[in-house]
Amino acid sequence: MALVTIKGGKATIETTRLILREAQENDLEDMHKMFGDEEVMRYWSTAPHTKEAQTKKYLDGMIAVPCNGILDFIIVLKPTGNSIGKLGIWCKDPSNPEVGFMLARAHWNKGYMAEAMTVWLEYLWSTNCEQLVNGKYAGAHECNGDSGALDNLQASEGSNGVQNGGMETYRGRRIERVVADADPRNEACLGVLRKFGFKETGRAEKTFETHLGWCDSVYFELQRPRTE
Repeated sequence: MALVTIKGGKATIETTRLILREAQENDLEDMHKMFGDEEVMRYWSTAPHTKEAQTKKYLDGMIAVPCNGILDFIIVLKPTGNSIGKLGIWCKDPSNPEVGFMLARAHWNKGYMAEAMTVWLEYLWSTNCEQLVNGKYAGAHECNGDSGALDNLQASEGSNGVQNGGMETYRGRRIERVVADADPRNEACLGVLRKFGFKETGRAEKTFETHLGWCDSVYFELQRPRTE
């Protein structure tokens, strides 16, 4: 089971092992360890962070945008309270809401990202999310969660690696689909997208340049589940 709690216009999603919540200033130390890891950043859109100021700039960007805690979340390990990853929508373009995710290397191969993705998608399609996106309050809501075993996951969130955009562009809308852009070499990322029903919609070469050179893209799309 997962519990979704709405407070102050933000959502918190709790599973047996994890908490998905809004980004906060005190996430900096854990986030910098993750963003400074070469393996974690291998398929990210920027080079590993060598200075804490770089991570602070990214984290400040997460905190500042209105989608923080509504569409975009920090993943917290419940037993320790440490921030171990992030998962959410890069909300610049409401016509193409792009999901991005990453997980600290010490927590790969434990099923955490699959567990987080399961409950995040259930929340994304829920009335709670729709009401928050449109500036309306919703109460606590329980949903079923199911953890898997796919980790070692990252997906790009745009060429500058910093989220931007605002919830005002989503007002009056219901999110009908989510898209993703993954490096074709990132087998773990491709695996989790396919596991959760994302369908490949196309491929392109040399779509963006990173610290490792030019990268190709595989594009995916997931449609909102249809109810009878």
